[in-house]
Amino acid sequence: MRKVLLYLVLALLMLLIGAESASAVWVWTPETKKWENPKNAVRDTPKAQFELGMSYYNAGDYKASQREFKKLLKVYPNSEFAPDAQYYLGASHQKQEEYYEAFLAYQKVIETYPYSEKIDQIIAEQYAIGKIFYEGYKSKILGMAILPSTDKAIEVLGKVVENSPYGKYADSAQYHLGLSYKKMFQYQEAIDAFKKVVEDYPQSALVEDAKFQIGQCYAQAAPKPGYDQLNTEESINEFKELLETSPESEKAKEATAFLDQLKEKKAESIFASAKFYERIKKYNSAQVYYKQILDEYSKTSWAAKALERLEILKNKGKI
Repeated sequence: MRKVLLYLVLALLMLLIGAESASAVWVWTPETKKWENPKNAVRDTPKAQFELGMSYYNAGDYKASQREFKKLLKVYPNSEFAPDAQYYLGASHQKQEEYYEAFLAYQKVIETYPYSEKIDQIIAEQYAIGKIFYEGYKSKILGMAILPSTDKAIEVLGKVVENSPYGKYADSAQYHLGLSYKKMFQYQEAIDAFKKVVEDYPQSALVEDAKFQIGQCYAQAAPKPGYDQLNTEESINEFKELLETSPESEKAKEATAFLDQLKEKKAESIFASAKFYERIKKYNSAQVYYKQILDEYSKTSWAAKALERLEILKNKGKI
């Protein structure tokens, strides 16, 4: 009997605790004649709802501010407070270093509320986010930063240029877009991006840097000596143009060093072709290639080797 009474008392206590917990979460609303969770309730006006979201935002409770701004956008999507709610939703994500989510939220302001007074600020924030991704920020999974986000940099910086093609951040965004492609070894895409800096923003301070990067990308995409050297030639041409148009630029010394390396590489490739024609006893063709080295790449280490081979061929009566 005592055990039965004990079980009844325990059951009653559990019911009371459950009722107390439920009463703290759920409230009877006479208007709807339903039990409602105040956490999910929306204020009667968009202004009140926005102010609630801002109160959490200003207090640094960004999870709560996200929740309240989302409610406003769901219930009052066409209100005068919706554009700012969408903006502060992005800002709440950004404060928590949820950068990609912030970018998407900001982008929605541009696409849904293009008349927003915060568009310029949004472009600035998106540019900052793109730079963060470019500089090596890693995406998080379960709170752990493990995934490099260069691809996100490409997406975000591309949108900055698209959203404001001649705005304050356009040339720099375009330039860093090229750097992001280069970092991912997508050299042709990088070259195209850098060329847009040169062509679309000719007054930009980044034009000379972009030209230098074009030459570097061609060089890094070039094959080993003995194969098609088209990219090497393109790279040589780019560095030559940079030195001709901007001989006093900060990049001139570095460009000259790269140009010397590329000429060595090109001369080596031509020398390999000449040796090939020697092996198959096409001596006149070999002579043409050796002379090309002497004419066009006389300052490379391969010039002396080419001259030596020509003397040997002459002495053997092959040419």
